Amino acid sequence: MLTGTVLSACGSTSATTTTSAASTSTTLQLDTATPGVLTIAYRSDDKPASYISNNQAAGYEIDLLKAIAAKMHIGTKFVDIAFNGILPGVQNKQFDTSIGVLVTPARQQQVDFTTPTDYVFGQLISRKADPLATVANAAGQSVAITAGSALIPLLQKKVPTVTIKEFPAIAASANALEVGQVQGLFTGPLTTAQLLKEYPNLQATQKIAVGFDALPYPKGDTALGKALDSALKTVMSNGTFTSIYEKSEPGKQIPSELLAQYPGMPQVAASSAG
Repeated sequence: MLTGTVLSACGSTSATTTTSAASTSTTLQLDTATPGVLTIAYRSDDKPASYISNNQAAGYEIDLLKAIAAKMHIGTKFVDIAFNGILPGVQNKQFDTSIGVLVTPARQQQVDFTTPTDYVFGQLISRKADPLATVANAAGQSVAITAGSALIPLLQKKVPTVTIKEFPAIAASANALEVGQVQGLFTGPLTTAQLLKEYPNLQATQKIAVGFDALPYPKGDTALGKALDSALKTVMSNGTFTSIYEKSEPGKQIPSELLAQYPGMPQVAASSAG
């Protein structure tokens, strides 16, 4: 690892990465994978949170990370990778951070985390022709979950008799549900809403609280952690996050747990929240 000079960024992109080049004299010394650049792992199969659009990383998570990097005065490079490769890549310092991931005790042994970026809920999706009305109805059934997801042990704890089938991407899980290979699919609300738009023959249960997301970074890198936390706090408090949230989840208000985490964070305007 080399010590890089962190500078503010102006963007350029490639097919699977989005890279911003350093351009000003504002500096901050960080030990990043590439000097002067924040290398960020993301998944391209989780629309609208993170995906590829016009050969660029896109989505709610991407917009948040770009805003954080801008406050850090550092360039960005987005690397598309399977979800189960994200934390090992951060742990091995291949990546400096990633899209937000669910914080668990096991993951805290691998990497360190920022303060929360979101509070996480899960929903169980099933076919309308063969419905699972509640998460508890997954007992004795086969349920698809993205490989490496922390939702796996959480669902197993809540429904001990469920059979988990892991798939590499959301699309593969949805296809398995469509053809009856599994009876359910367990994922987050944003992904659930997108899948229900794409597959009108599917339905979903009510949300259940599962924890909170945060940005991972290599264990022991306190300088990077402090820089990420500081930028995150600013983005959360100055209205930037509120604008990103309003764009990604129109008609919905920011969870009260997140507002409590960041005093002064603007709530979505009542007219926008319907």
